[in-house]
Amino acid sequence: MEKEKLYIKDDKERAKAESELKELIEKADRKIYQIVTKVSNSGMHRWIKNMIVIENEIMSIDWHICRVLPRVSYSEYGVGISGCGMDMGFKLVYSLVLMLFPNEPKNPNGGYAIKHVWI
Repeated sequence: MEKEKLYIKDDKERAKAESELKELIEKADRKIYQIVTKVSNSGMHRWIKNMIVIENEIMSIDWHICRVLPRVSYSEYGVGISGCGMDMGFKLVYSLVLMLFPNEPKNPNGGYAIKHVWI
């Protein structure tokens, strides 16, 4: 599968997609599990699979993420994101926090509004 841009440019449709993703993340206790599935030869681009657990069922949310975040791509390897020199999984989740929970980037317990766990 070739990488594909799924970002929704229409504000109304993107707001609906954001709402759907936020609802899924809420159901998963705001925890996203991640695994790097592929890294480019240059090391400047990587693909990360993003999963949540709802009622003991594992669900991929890669497609949902690619619909709401600009500058990422979707492929069979997961969400494609460019960058290096930092935790790109954190960058991906933090971008979601800023978009889905703009008024609470940090939760009252001291962490961020969405927790990410590497597997």
